[in-house]
Formats: sequence, C-alpha cells, structure tokens
Amino acid sequence: MSDANRKIRLVKSMSHEEEPARELPDALDVEFVYPGHSVVVADEGPDTYIHSIHGRIEFSTAYEDKESGEYGAWRTEAGRFHALYVDAALAREEGTNLSEVMDAESAEMAEICATLYDPATDGFRSEAGEPLQGDAGSNILAVHRVEILPTHRGMGLGLAALWYLIRLHSAGCGLVILKAVPAQYGARFGGGQDEWAKRMAYDTFPAGQEEARRKLVSLCEKLGFRHIGGNGVMALSMTAQNPVPEEIFHWVPRQVIPAGVRNGGPPGGVSTPHLVGSNLKRLREVRDWSRPELARILGVNEAYINNVESGRKGVGLDRIERWARVFDVPIGEFFLPRR
Repeated sequence: MSDANRKIRLVKSMSHEEEPARELPDALDVEFVYPGHSVVVADEGPDTYIHSIHGRIEFSTAYEDKESGEYGAWRTEAGRFHALYVDAALAREEGTNLSEVMDAESAEMAEICATLYDPATDGFRSEAGEPLQGDAGSNILAVHRVEILPTHRGMGLGLAALWYLIRLHSAGCGLVILKAVPAQYGARFGGGQDEWAKRMAYDTFPAGQEEARRKLVSLCEKLGFRHIGGNGVMALSMTAQNPVPEEIFHWVPRQVIPAGVRNGGPPGGVSTPHLVGSNLKRLREVRDWSRPELARILGVNEAYINNVESGRKGVGLDRIERWARVFDVPIGEFFLPRR
C-alpha cells in the first residue's frame, strides 16, 4: 500500500463571472491522508499478518490571485478511517491458523472470525457459506471505523468514504468484513481519543443504540454487505457485482455509475456558482436572515443575492473571503456540497 495521499476530484468550476479579481478553484478535492508508519518486519507473532490502514479524510482546494500571481489554499479535516488488511493466504501458507491471527488482533476480530470461519478447517461455516461467494482462503479487508465530523455529515460522505476504502484497499481480498456497531457506542481508535470524541460530538447523537445500529446496517446493505449470524457481523463478497448507491453518485468516478443513469444525467460535477449560492442560502437561513437583511449586511442589493443563491451569478474568491468573515466560517464552507 502506498502512503501517498489519494485525491478524488469532486467539483468542477464553471464560473462565468466577468473578469473576477481571483479565479474560483478548478475543483474541490477529497483526500485520504495516510500518516507515516513503521512495520516490524522480523515479528514472528500471528499479528504480523495484519496490516493497519488508517488516516484522515480531508477537503482541499487551491486558487490563484490574478493580481499578485500568488497561490492560496485551504484544507480541512472531514473525518477519519481505520481498516485492517489480513493476509490470510500467507498465514495459511506458513502454517498459521486464521483464528490465531484474528485472536491476536482483538476480541472483535476473533468474534467476526468465529462467526464466519470454522476453526478446524479455516473454511466458511456452513451457515455462513451460502450467502458468501469465493475462496475462503483469500485475504480479508476488515473495516474498523469510518467517522465523519458533524459539519460534514448529511451529504453521503461517510458512505462514499467506505466505498473508496474498499475500492482502494481490497486488492487480493475475497471478503470485506465489519461489525455493525455505531461509532458512538464502539471503542475509539488512534491517539487523542478524548479530544476526537469531543470533535465528533457523540453526546449530541439521538438516543437509541438499536435505531443507530439499524441505520448503519441499512447503509452497509446499500454497498452489498450481507448479515452473517445475529451478532452484527456483515460481509461483502468481492467476487459479486456490488452496487454503487445513488446517493454517492456525486462522489464517485463517472465510469462506475450505471450507463443508463450516467448518460441521462448532468455532465459530471456541480458548478461552483451553484455550490456557492446554495451554501450562501444555507448560511443565511441558519442565522434566520432574510435576503434584504443579508443584502444590507454585505452591502449589495437584494437582486444580487437572489442571483447568487440561484447559481445564476458567479462570485469572485476575494468577495467570498469577505463573506466568510461576515458569517465567521472557514472559506471552505462555501465550496463543500451539502444536502
């Protein structure tokens, strides 16, 4: 696995403003950012067959100041992810039982293994084998956590991040597995757990563990995961043709969208004027400001606000920077897609 950050192009700029002082960004990127890590190559324990995959999900963009020729950029963290790549094939080749490998990692991994595999044969259990396809001896991708910060929820990013995690890291795997436990009820991972929990605002989540679990299961099913047993274990067979949910079409490469939908839809991306306009309207409504009130605050007329919010009028980046200060938000709030 390469440690190079993975960039996914999200939003294409289609600004038609007359002679803007500073160009709008060509695109908004979402990145998987992998921190540097080390591997103990001489380890002889069973956990040597498990490789951790973890990092941050970040938004970024860049722009050029036409007057000075200098470049500016902004970047913000949107969430985090954690998965484990289990080299089950190598473990078996070297005489190590899969249950030993999973037991050495954690109680959760041991439970998943016991649900799916027969410890005597390392093959699928009879009750699990029917819904699963492929070779039980193939490698495994175990998704431990995908977490999205509060300000970036509600636009399909979590489901898209899970889709990309599988796309980027399931090479050589016959199975992707997870335990459907909502993040607010599961164990934390990584450093700075207390601070991260505060940023995730778990205490603001609606009460009810069963309802939260039901929603999580429903999301995973949209990617093709299936229930195995009754303890929350879910598995995705990589030999099957797995679906791409409609709510993440705007996040994924155009070529993976079904042809009928792709050919009948817009030409990819969301125009920057529409993004800026919809976010200006969202920020205005959050503060309970009318269009006339916002026009007065920003020093423009109401017709101008109406044209910007509807996406009919492009806005230069210098003006958006001033508006960000008025709303006391990062400039990125105007470029992130929202529902």
